[in-house]
Amino acid sequence: MNVKSFLSKNKSTMAGILILLAFRWSFADQYRVPTGSMLPTIHLGDHILTNKMAYDFKIPFTDIKVARTGELVRGDVIVFLYPKDESINFVKRVIGLPGETLKIENNKIYINNIQLDEKYLPKEMQNIVYDHQFEVKIPADMFFVMGDNRDNSLDSRYWGFVPRKNIKGKALGILWNISFDSFLPSMELSRIGHVI
Repeated sequence: MNVKSFLSKNKSTMAGILILLAFRWSFADQYRVPTGSMLPTIHLGDHILTNKMAYDFKIPFTDIKVARTGELVRGDVIVFLYPKDESINFVKRVIGLPGETLKIENNKIYINNIQLDEKYLPKEMQNIVYDHQFEVKIPADMFFVMGDNRDNSLDSRYWGFVPRKNIKGKALGILWNISFDSFLPSMELSRIGHVI
């Protein structure tokens, strides 16, 4: 069977696959979380559903952004390309926005000299010890991100800001959880459908 004959007989299947790929590229996708840096919000092995149109619309199958569809809000959990190695996806929470002055002092975060109330964190995580003391002005189109598991998170405290162009989308919820702690995979059924 030649290619022309194959395509002729499978037009609807090929069109369906193309539509699915375009949807995943431009609108929504899922990512597996391989670390515990976002505990307890996101567990190791969670597969998260990401809205890729939350902030920008891209031409399908390209990284060309044609329109802004929304603005990032402090507390959003985002998927982005790690600035030090853009072949790796990271998941963190937005803490500081462009133009703001962020300070970490005496185990507290301050935005423009006002203490940050991190209501999105569970109570047991709200008195975390921060191992950095510094003050920084966040440049235009850059974001300061941190993992919820502050004592075990490689984030903006260590490698700097996330450029807006690196942001792939906003994490919405958990599709499923599967981990490979032993020979057999295990699933955390209670994680299915959990909203972030």
